Amino acid sequence: MRYELFLRASAPLSEAQLAELEAACRAAEPPVALEPYRAEGGALVGADLGVEPSEPGAVKRLCELAFRFARERALTVFDPQLGRVVASEGESAEIEAQAARGGAFAEGAALSSELAGRAPASTRLWLIIGAVVLGLILLMRFLR
Repeated sequence: MRYELFLRASAPLSEAQLAELEAACRAAEPPVALEPYRAEGGALVGADLGVEPSEPGAVKRLCELAFRFARERALTVFDPQLGRVVASEGESAEIEAQAARGGAFAEGAALSSELAGRAPASTRLWLIIGAVVLGLILLMRFLR
């Protein structure tokens, strides 16, 4: 599961600005993924930044990069997980908490689906017996 922040500009960004942002994302540790965001006409109007929240310090680094570029380039930072614009670095703690909640939810969902996939042999046996009995009942009604 990736945690993302969207950077959006009111005016198109230059390719040089995108290259600068890409270089900063590549140099970040842990790495920050970047996807350019273009409007319908092809104009570069932002970028989507994302990290794997399970990596230590990843969400904090994501916030640092996003807010630094927002400040330097007059960009807006939107957090799709919170569903709103985040106005300042003061909201980084809230973003990190949301990432932690999402990570905990993803872990729980993975664990429950893993447990559901491993039904005990006795459960499978009873399901097979039930299906056979139901099949015999339907067969007897059909043959009447």
